[in-house]
Amino acid sequence: MADRANTMPPQYAILNERPISPGYNQGLIHLVATLGTNKPASPEGLQAMCQAGITYVYIGQQQGMVGNSQFLLFSPTDFDTNPHFESVYSVSRVRIYRLDTKACQP
Repeated sequence: MADRANTMPPQYAILNERPISPGYNQGLIHLVATLGTNKPASPEGLQAMCQAGITYVYIGQQQGMVGNSQFLLFSPTDFDTNPHFESVYSVSRVRIYRLDTKACQP
């Protein structure tokens, strides 16, 4: 709908559909694991996001607290004061941040 790729497909897609490219599912698992132990602004977090081709971050109305998961990968506070991210949308609890691609250049 937004004419953009999505790095986090629904769980059923990971389990029941063919990956977009070889290693796609493993790449997503690695990205989630990296962001689970490193903040997005950390060198490791930024590197993982850049390698995954992420240019925008979406945080939904429920702030990641959907389904059975009680594990938050990140929160708006991880981006609000981060110089590598710009807030481009903020309505109610929904947030969209743009990653400055200069952060991805060596």
